[in-house]
Amino acid sequence: MSTNGHGPAIQKYAALHADVELTACCDLDPEKAQRYQRTFGFAGSYTDWRLMLSQEKPDAVCLIVPVEATAGLAIAIMQMGFPLIMEKPPALTAARCAEMMEVARRTKQSNQVAFNRRYTPLMQKLRRELAAHGRIDSLRYDFFRVRRRDPDFSTTAIHGIDAVRFLCGSDFAQVAFHYHPIADTGRVNIYMEGTMQSGTVVSLAFCPMTGVNVERATVIVHDHTYYLHMPMLKGIDAGGRLLHLHKDTIISDETAGEEPMFISNGFYHENAAFFDALRAGVKPENDLATALQSVELAEYMRLRKAHYPEVAS
Repeated sequence: MSTNGHGPAIQKYAALHADVELTACCDLDPEKAQRYQRTFGFAGSYTDWRLMLSQEKPDAVCLIVPVEATAGLAIAIMQMGFPLIMEKPPALTAARCAEMMEVARRTKQSNQVAFNRRYTPLMQKLRRELAAHGRIDSLRYDFFRVRRRDPDFSTTAIHGIDAVRFLCGSDFAQVAFHYHPIADTGRVNIYMEGTMQSGTVVSLAFCPMTGVNVERATVIVHDHTYYLHMPMLKGIDAGGRLLHLHKDTIISDETAGEEPMFISNGFYHENAAFFDALRAGVKPENDLATALQSVELAEYMRLRKAHYPEVAS
C-alpha cells in the first residue's frame, strides 16, 4: 500500500507543486527506509519516527503503519503538534476512534482518514449523479477476494462499509449481520442487510475466499440503474467501469482509462485533498469524525454481533 499507492501519489504531488518538499520517510528497517527514500525522492530517511519529526518539523505527516499501531501513533503525532493523514481503519474500536477525535479537538490538529474509495474518480462521479437524483432506492455492494485467510477481515471490509456510506451520503440506521461459515477454513462470509438514515435499502456481501477479486456496486434509482466496478490492482476489473442505464437504454459507459492505479484507485486524490486543505488553511473533509460509524460497524463485525444498533434483551 505504501509502495503502490501512497508513495507514487506523494511523489506526484511534490512534482506538481514546486514549493513542496518530501523531507523524510521512516521505517523500523533501515534498508526499507533508504529504499523508500530513493524510490520516491525523499531528502532523508530515519528508523526513529520521533527523532524524525523533532528534527524535520514537517508541515504534514502521512501515517501508513499496521492497523494495530495506527491509533497510538496518530495520537502521539497530534500531541507533538503535527497534522496527519492516516491509513484506515484509524482505530479498531469506536471508543478508541472517539478518543482520537478528542485529541484532535484538544490539539487543534487537522487530520484525515485515508479511505481511498471516497477519492476514486469513478466512485466520485457516481456519488455526484446519485446526489442529483436526490433519493436512492437500493444499493448492493459485493466485496469479493481470493484466498484471504485473515483472522480479522473487518479491517479490510471497512472499505466496503465506508463506500456505502459515501455513495448514499448517509449513515446506517439499522443493520442485521449474518455470518456464514466457509467449509473447512475456519473463516466466514459476512452479509449485512439494512437501511440508511436516508431510507435507502442496502445489502453488503463480504466474501474473502471466492474465485475473483472484485468490488462492485449496483444502485437502483427510479427508472435508473448504475453498475460500478471498482478499479482493482489486477484481475478482470483492473480498468474499472461505471455503467448507467435509464429505461433499458445505456446512458453512459465509462472506464478509468489508462490512468495508473494509484490515481484510478484514489490514492493520489486523497493525499492531494489533504495537502490542498492544509495549504488553504481549511479543515480536511474526511476527518476522524466522518470515519466513526465505519469503525463502529467494523467493530460489530469483528465481535460477530447480530444487529446494529444492539437490540436490548
